[in-house]
Amino acid sequence: SRGGQGKIIKCTETTPPPPPQDISFKYDYEDTNLVILWNPPVNFQRDIVRYQIFRRLTIDDQFDLIGQIDFDQSEIILPRAEKVPEEINLTYSFPKYKFIDTSYDRTKSYIYALCAVDAHDLSSNFSMQYNIDFNIFENQMYVSLFSAGNSPKPFPNLNLTNILSEDSIKISG
Repeated sequence: SRGGQGKIIKCTETTPPPPPQDISFKYDYEDTNLVILWNPPVNFQRDIVRYQIFRRLTIDDQFDLIGQIDFDQSEIILPRAEKVPEEINLTYSFPKYKFIDTSYDRTKSYIYALCAVDAHDLSSNFSMQYNIDFNIFENQMYVSLFSAGNSPKPFPNLNLTNILSEDSIKISG
């Protein structure tokens, strides 16, 4: 029989990775830094190549990218949509699940969140957001859940655990 007609099909992945999970915070009393640890998310594509660490002071502030763990060892590195300054882009040849915030000021309260980025430059939503307070009188750090995970980057306050406003529609009785 005759050969079939060939067809070119372009395969693209459109599924972003899930955010990092099991995030924990430790205060380094010796160097006065905040150490952030996490576990990689369950990712069936197994293509996460970067982790981004974000911080802000209040819910009214935008998140600032304070660090990126980049371990992309792809043969062909795709163009990146997000431009990250070189001084906060930490490159490694292996995955790393630890970040040290050297600019942490224990007299301030911060909100932290993380994102994962895959080899196709698809970014996860925010992880759970945590509020970090340091009580200087007790010399102890307090960590509290601030927001449930999966808030999109443009809307970090979407899944806040506290109610921001009262319902505008009420029913009597």
